[in-house]
Amino acid sequence: MTWHWRLSTNASFAKAGLFLLLSCLSACDAGGAEETPSASKSGTLTFGSWMAQEHARVASQPDQRADATKFRPLDEQILATLLCDLPGSVVGIHDLRNAGLELGPGNLGYVQPPIRSALQAALQATSDSDCPHPAKNLRLYFDLRTIAQQQFWGRVLESDPDALVAAPASSWHLAGVAIDAWEPEEWSCVLTRAGLQPLSDPEIRRRDPNHFEMRTDETRDLRQASVKAFQRLHNANQSSGGTTLEEDGLYGPATEAALMQAPVEGFAALPPSCPSLNASSTSGAPLQAPFLSTPEP
Repeated sequence: MTWHWRLSTNASFAKAGLFLLLSCLSACDAGGAEETPSASKSGTLTFGSWMAQEHARVASQPDQRADATKFRPLDEQILATLLCDLPGSVVGIHDLRNAGLELGPGNLGYVQPPIRSALQAALQATSDSDCPHPAKNLRLYFDLRTIAQQQFWGRVLESDPDALVAAPASSWHLAGVAIDAWEPEEWSCVLTRAGLQPLSDPEIRRRDPNHFEMRTDETRDLRQASVKAFQRLHNANQSSGGTTLEEDGLYGPATEAALMQAPVEGFAALPPSCPSLNASSTSGAPLQAPFLSTPEP
């Protein structure tokens, strides 16, 4: 996307990544509540507070990068819940780093299976005179985004006239069928041949040349499922008498308000059904918690 300068294969892959995430969330302590001016009454920093801080900081210092890593644990919990609800609906692409893929710090590293196949085809494509293969790695700075990421970037970049960020629940990044690539002018031909298309509207494409997506009969619209994943995660962590959300996949005022109050370091637990998944021993797509180093290929 035009604002990228600010951004600091199967079901067994998905289950393996989920298993690693669940193991870490249950065994690792992400730390205590943060003492900051914008913490909630309980002392826990909320997603809404962090988003407001970053919006103000970037607005006053346009040359600074927004930090979306602060709420990475929450992001990973939303993704883990989606994987619980729809196993195999999205799969990891971390292992494609062996083939020349680079993932930016904001990436969760998950897409729908047809998008993974297209990325693999693009990386393995042979060069010809009509469509030369770039002599460099394919660098992605976004693939699947959760509702938290989409809300965050929409708010942080709302004052940037060059930014183009879809409304939180409408982005195809939520469905795992879109990527944002660095150097799109060099990779456009190869990605298009592999089935990943740039935006069709010329004016929107001019403002967002980094965006490629695939929407076919083989892909699914997971946008509401992604929102529902947060709703289920929120509800699973409400004590008796707490405010629960309708698990309808709609991003209405109640769901947005709940997201604003969500802890950046994640909830206490995933929905009860999630840890019961049997994980495969395959480890092609690790979903790492932020306090663990990402393994190199």
